[in-house]
Amino acid sequence: MATSSSVIVSLLLTLLASFSCVTSDSLDDNFLQCFSSNLLNYSKPISEVVLAKNTSPYSSVFQSSVRNLRFLNTSNTKPGFIITPFHESHIQTAIVCAKTYDMQIRIRSGGHEYEGLSFVSEEKFVLIDLAHLRSVSVDIEKKSAWVESGAI
Repeated sequence: MATSSSVIVSLLLTLLASFSCVTSDSLDDNFLQCFSSNLLNYSKPISEVVLAKNTSPYSSVFQSSVRNLRFLNTSNTKPGFIITPFHESHIQTAIVCAKTYDMQIRIRSGGHEYEGLSFVSEEKFVLIDLAHLRSVSVDIEKKSAWVESGAI
């Protein structure tokens, strides 16, 4: 009886593990599908806006503005996706899709954040990296300036 119970428990654990992998993969697929279908501004290919963990630029973009090197440790949870918006609509789409699939959102802009709160989480999350939104406009006549949040 004890042997059959341990076999059943082992089978259940195996099924649960395989179910969670499928759920995670389908969550990623669903997020990408949501982003593609809700994207309003197609000025850039989606592959330049949404970086998944399995894409080549993911690591370099993730590491690009980490100021506290302890967060580069591989044991820390990394974002499921890095969104590198070129337009405000990309941010709106990322928020809609992250909320739809119950993913946390972290924002990174300018690299001033030493505590690592923008790229550390216990939950599955999306990192919105504002590095491409870095323009600076100065209007001398009006004595005003507009600085996007990705400017350093």
